[in-house]
Amino acid sequence: KCNENSVADSGECYPPDYVVLVETNCSEIERCNYSVYKMKSVQVVVLVSSFTNKDQQLEGGAFYITDCAVSCENTSFINCTSHGGGGAIYIKNSKELSNDINLTSLVFFKCKANYGGAVYIYSSYIENNITVYDCKFYSNEIKSDYIDDKDPNLCGGSAFFLSSQKCDIQKCIFENNKGKKGAFKIYMNFDKLEKANKLKKMDEIESDNLLSISNCEIKMRPKDESGIFIEGKETGKIEIVECGFSGKLGKDAKYIGGRLNLKNSEKVQVRNCQFEYEDKSSVRIELLKDEDN
Repeated sequence: KCNENSVADSGECYPPDYVVLVETNCSEIERCNYSVYKMKSVQVVVLVSSFTNKDQQLEGGAFYITDCAVSCENTSFINCTSHGGGGAIYIKNSKELSNDINLTSLVFFKCKANYGGAVYIYSSYIENNITVYDCKFYSNEIKSDYIDDKDPNLCGGSAFFLSSQKCDIQKCIFENNKGKKGAFKIYMNFDKLEKANKLKKMDEIESDNLLSISNCEIKMRPKDESGIFIEGKETGKIEIVECGFSGKLGKDAKYIGGRLNLKNSEKVQVRNCQFEYEDKSSVRIELLKDEDN
């Protein structure tokens, strides 16, 4: 017999097609989370107007969702904390299923985590779309001395930490976020078990494989290392277009920085962006040997 959160199909229990998270089953309970363990696409819709003063020892201060499609619109996240990743939102999708993510008109203020101060998203299936539109990230931060035991690069992203090869980010604001390796960190590294299938498919749909950041505003503090930081071995095409970068750069700081090998660094395109302080260090990607990346 299946529980109230499952449906019976061919003698087995499966999650429903749609799950709606509201105050009574999400923001008003101790931990808001939903995970799918079957090979089935489930759409999770978050219909909560605000999350305030949420604090979790685990990932995802406001909510934690794995292997689902997710939609969240018109929600504010204020002073949400995770002692793992994703101060407000933690989403990790690893299965080869249709699980698109849509975050629209969200506000994140004073959220904190070890990495991904406000948001952490991992999406390894290359055909899935991630849309982040009109979101505002103010005064979020990450723990300065955090080092992950398994992956030392799992750090940074004082506002947003993203691991995905396909994403459309438009009209977002990043301001006064505090921490190393960028307010927005792009980390192109995926679980070992998925790499063979992932690399095989990259050649088939290379033309559609694009991570785009457009019409965004990134305002840096004097002590910040970078506004956007990119690193990882499996970088696809990344374009940063018509974005505005402001704030005086400190020593060795850059508006757009990263650590990539030569082949991957050539996939990063910066076009028609405005830099308040235009100099040679506005955009600087450190070139690495393949074995170092």
